[in-house]
Amino acid sequence: MVLAKGQVPIREGAFVMYPFTITAARCAVDMRVQGLEGGVLDLETYVFDEYNYLNWKSSLPANGVFNSGRNRIAQGTIRVGPGKYVLVVSNRFSVFTPKKAAVEAVISCQ
Repeated sequence: MVLAKGQVPIREGAFVMYPFTITAARCAVDMRVQGLEGGVLDLETYVFDEYNYLNWKSSLPANGVFNSGRNRIAQGTIRVGPGKYVLVVSNRFSVFTPKKAAVEAVISCQ
């Protein structure tokens, strides 16, 4: 299942999110996020469960299933079980510079 594919603008101080629900016992999320425009093209990419997403959104400590740090390109495969999750591409750290990102994420379950 394709979770995300395409280019997305991200305002300064903002983020985009892609919520998804896993019902199978074991799934993989293959993702790649690349900065295309804006500043040094850096972004932060996360995958949170629904509760840690709420903490992160409120600027509270949160543990991500995936945390890229600040990068031009973030890619990886994560394994997740049943639950609600959110893929986040963040530009919250940037006060002045909007960005554009290419986001690709595919979920495959066994």
